[in-house]
Amino acid sequence: MALKITNLISDKYREHYPKISKLLDEHGEETLMFFNYPEHHHRKIRTTNLIEGILNSLLKRPSKIIVIFPNRELCVRYACSLLMEIDEDW
Repeated sequence: MALKITNLISDKYREHYPKISKLLDEHGEETLMFFNYPEHHHRKIRTTNLIEGILNSLLKRPSKIIVIFPNRELCVRYACSLLMEIDEDW
């Protein structure tokens, strides 16, 4: 059902928004993949906002101790080490 609606939207706006129509044609099914899961999961997995919020808070908390990083490479290394630690915990 959702894929049919996506196709209708793509067809309707193809003339005015060809790039979006092309994107919907090529990746519409991937975008709607969360409909394959049970309905009570849809709200949690249709967006990454929840994951990003948790991840950002986990990264910000320890980095408040280190106010200024001497260079970009050290900041990236620090963030990567935190991400690896978070991945191990999950």
